[in-house]
Amino acid sequence: MKEQLKEIVGYLPYGLKAEILDYKSDYVGRQYDEIIGLKEWSKEGDWCLLTDGGSRPSLDRVKPILFPISSLTQFREDLGFVPIEYIEELYYATNLGSQIERIIEDERWINHADFMIIQYFYEWKIDIHNLIEKGLAIAVTKEFNPYK
Repeated sequence: MKEQLKEIVGYLPYGLKAEILDYKSDYVGRQYDEIIGLKEWSKEGDWCLLTDGGSRPSLDRVKPILFPISSLTQFREDLGFVPIEYIEELYYATNLGSQIERIIEDERWINHADFMIIQYFYEWKIDIHNLIEKGLAIAVTKEFNPYK
């Protein structure tokens, strides 16, 4: 559970939404809440997420909603641009554009990316930790996008 905490904490300042599993049994909250904070609730280091719906689910009851890395090459309605084009335009004179291309071709390159790119990925809610593949996050698709 602590590993999952490390993997989602970078997204929290940017309005990360999550599916609250078994949300109907909760007295408060919605199925897709925005995570607004974290709270440690035991001496063993257990954490819960604070949501804008008022619920406090533990990490094992939450699946973050993230965009797959492939979305870097697609127009994002919520952003108003294609992320890779934005980065290439902004940093054409630097090495960042080629780093993005490498990451799209092989996700293992994420370990070699500049911190500035990682910050953009967190802000744009790009799944850089392969949480979707691991079954720990839900992918945004054309049919399902709670960020619109």
